[in-house]
Amino acid sequence: MVDTGELLELVAHYVVILIIVTIVLAVVRSVVGDIGFWVELGVIVVLVALYRPPRQVAGRRAQRVAQRVIATRRRTRSGAPLSGPLGHTA
Repeated sequence: MVDTGELLELVAHYVVILIIVTIVLAVVRSVVGDIGFWVELGVIVVLVALYRPPRQVAGRRAQRVAQRVIATRRRTRSGAPLSGPLGHTA
């Protein structure tokens, strides 16, 4: 199931990185001049690789995954059959 709140948070982060890339490229172009396509692409790749969203988004996703893992372990320990994407009922 898609969590629309999480998607909206991710869209906000994509907008932020787009703004950061635009500003950095504008500054580089004004200081250095025309740097060429491949150098600009390299700058973009470095900026995107270095960008880290706030821990809230990553933390919530990790927390949901951990909760699913714990729930799955509890079901397997209790003898309840697994169903859904993590297992099949026989």
